[in-house]
Amino acid sequence: MKTNKKKEKEALRIEKFLKRENWILLDNRFPDNQSEEIKTETIENIEIIPEFKGCPTEKLIEKTKILDIFESFFDQELITILLNVLNEERVRRLNDVQLKSKGLPIDKKFLKKDLFNYLSCFIAMGIHPNTDISDHWKKNSILETKWIKDTMSRGRFQAIHRCWRFNNKTSFDQVRKIIKKKCMENWELSNQVVIDETLIKTKCRCKMIVRMPRKPQKQGLKIWVLADSDNYYYCWDLYTGQYETTHETLLKLTKHLPLEKYPKFYFKVIADAYFGSTKSVKELLDLDVNFTLMCRKDRTSKIFKNSLGKLVENGKWRSCYRDFELGITEENSILEDLGNQINFNQNKTTTFNFGNSVTTSIFHKNLLLCKEFQKNNFDNKIVSPFEKKETKRVVATFFKDKKRRKNGSNDVCLVSNCYDDSPVECKRKKSPTKIKPKLCDQYSKEMDYVDKANQNIHTCLFNHRNKSWKRVLLFYFFKIIMHNTQVIYRKNNTEEHLKKTNTKETKYFLVKLAEELVGKNSKISDRIHILKRVNHRTDCFYCRKQLKKSSSTPFHCFECKIHLHLKCFETLHWSLKHQISIKNTTKFK
Repeated sequence: MKTNKKKEKEALRIEKFLKRENWILLDNRFPDNQSEEIKTETIENIEIIPEFKGCPTEKLIEKTKILDIFESFFDQELITILLNVLNEERVRRLNDVQLKSKGLPIDKKFLKKDLFNYLSCFIAMGIHPNTDISDHWKKNSILETKWIKDTMSRGRFQAIHRCWRFNNKTSFDQVRKIIKKKCMENWELSNQVVIDETLIKTKCRCKMIVRMPRKPQKQGLKIWVLADSDNYYYCWDLYTGQYETTHETLLKLTKHLPLEKYPKFYFKVIADAYFGSTKSVKELLDLDVNFTLMCRKDRTSKIFKNSLGKLVENGKWRSCYRDFELGITEENSILEDLGNQINFNQNKTTTFNFGNSVTTSIFHKNLLLCKEFQKNNFDNKIVSPFEKKETKRVVATFFKDKKRRKNGSNDVCLVSNCYDDSPVECKRKKSPTKIKPKLCDQYSKEMDYVDKANQNIHTCLFNHRNKSWKRVLLFYFFKIIMHNTQVIYRKNNTEEHLKKTNTKETKYFLVKLAEELVGKNSKISDRIHILKRVNHRTDCFYCRKQLKKSSSTPFHCFECKIHLHLKCFETLHWSLKHQISIKNTTKFK
């Protein structure tokens, strides 16, 4: 009896506290009598918004080759800045006597083909990792990688690798801004956007280094990332070490969204517990953006810690809602732009009916991403999900999960204005089915967008120590460009195996990209091979290695540095363009 009275007093206290904070407590979905069923009624005025996928822009929607998509990010403006940085450092090393004595081949000027060959070797070293860079050029059959040996010499690669030095801050800022601008220009976002942080693994000494023991990379540079449902890296910001409130960082990234192109409350932002608070909720509503945010107990005016977090058992949840006032909104003709039809049921829940036969076509108007669906006749009333409203309803739920997380707590606090707390069965591969609130289930699914993108970028990463933090960021920007080219290539091609985002598919894609980067820029095809008559005679290289016979010739190829007959010269260089390198020590297949 005493325990029941305590519970009643606690329940009254919770209701009074929520009324003081302008929150309305919902009825408990889990009754005391086990014979009664769980309540499945939805909350009124919560708008269920459909998902619209992203697509490349008009310039890239018809491109199916990897190199054409890659060059849209890696354009001539970026190449000229990078080559200027390399050649300035090359000249400085030539003038310095101590640096010149190391024996690097920096006499020749760096060109575009050298940069592309360097990038292809950069990819290959991520696929075939070694402890030291010079191991790839050794004669040992276990350590060496023949493809890297054939594309670029060791001295030339190390010369470019050591010349990545940004003396001026303007040059590095230009590179960062150009890559960021190209990533934003070449893609039209989906309406589901995720904001999260990532760590770039480094041991360099600078003030921006962050230590996070729960991450797979414990120490490194911190970056705020904005990605969409197609795992595309749209925008990012570097953590510089300066103090900044959580809602300020959230607003920085949300302002990069193209809010002017699209109607109000089109985008939906998903973020973790670092960003969740009442200030971030109000500021997102002012920007006319939907959201689902995870919160800590001490945030959102302490409604989770003092009220909702009390008297909740494992596997159950409690929720409350509040109507936030909005500014005056203009009427949106969203149905005409998107071409969707929305059915309004008697239960006052919006559902989206697209018919049995669906024909999808991507065309570019005001939204640059629209879907045409076959029109059907509906008897019920048609209502827009983005209709004019003065208030927006926000739901806060406290869910106590049976499974504990890494930090030891099993409390899940969520705030959203596009999902309610109706119970949903969650099925996993190995674990049994569980009943969770819809808000929690959707949050766990949508947060995987950034995790998959980070997993894809960190596969086949160039893991060699770098002393400069600018060089670490530059290599990470290269990987972001490769990841975004893979997303666009996967979107433009209709093959089934390209739709997956496994590590095998990323390796397969990176191998293709490395081969196309070398292509015309390889050291075999770009050089001019000319035979000239010499005073001394030696055995023909092709006859000795391939035909296994000795026959002397006075003709010498100065580019290959071998003696050849006229007939052997044609056959040898035709085959070398495809698979074989020219060296005195190599053996033909």
